Amino acid sequence: MNKKKIEAALSPEQKALLEELSILKQIIARENSEDQKDQNESETRGGITIAKNLPHMDFEDWKNLVEEYGLYNWLAIPQKNDEELLPYLTDLLAKQEALLELAEKDPLTEISNRRGLKNQIETEIERCKRLEISLSLVMLDIDDFKQINDTYGHNFGDQVLQSLVKTISKSTRKTDHTARYGGEEFIILMSGTGLAESQHMLDRLLENIRNIELFPSEKEFPVKFTVSAGLMCYKGKEEITAPQLLEYVDQAMYQAKNQGKDRYVTAPIIDLKEVQKETQVQHQEKKFLLTGE
Repeated sequence: MNKKKIEAALSPEQKALLEELSILKQIIARENSEDQKDQNESETRGGITIAKNLPHMDFEDWKNLVEEYGLYNWLAIPQKNDEELLPYLTDLLAKQEALLELAEKDPLTEISNRRGLKNQIETEIERCKRLEISLSLVMLDIDDFKQINDTYGHNFGDQVLQSLVKTISKSTRKTDHTARYGGEEFIILMSGTGLAESQHMLDRLLENIRNIELFPSEKEFPVKFTVSAGLMCYKGKEEITAPQLLEYVDQAMYQAKNQGKDRYVTAPIIDLKEVQKETQVQHQEKKFLLTGE
């Protein structure tokens, strides 16, 4: 059914709804364009859910509107009895899960964005404290990325970002979590990984990144790039928040930048004193059991 036929068949109430939908679509389009300019602000605003009761519209009318006007991100629940409503509620839950996944995923690299990272890092901190295991964090920043964009264009810059993510994926475990933290900044979470193991991984990762070769269109010679990184290990012995952990590893990353780039700096273990105190107590207990002293 074409648009004109649909509009002719609509009741005055349905036409009023269509006008409201058109206005809301314009608002959402404007919001989406602004989100690209200011990702951080868009993540903190949260958004709203809009609902309206339409007693004179059936679900077939709504499906026609969806097809003709592209209202695929709108949700509709028919007013039916419980048994008839179940399939629609199941569909609603599936759409909510899909929207949540999109909200926490970076569309370019298809890994977690900052919002997804926030949820994951809070989970990992609690797991670290509960299971008494180490948590290692890495913050990577591509060296001179603005120069790459300015010289070869933003499309090539996107290729650099995608290539970096693929290399990280090949260099880390499936259980590790990688997220795009900012424009050219990335975070790697390694649960159950101590400092020595994470340093070994990072040595290997930086070497793999140095070996990446990308060819801009119609260029004979490949473009290579490097990263600077900060690394820290948390033992779960001190109370700490996700922003605090990120601040520590961010400071270590900037130290790597200041020391010449293409390297990593390891931050001090913030709860090392508690670990040493606990180790000393265990040593004294063993000594008492063995010698009675």
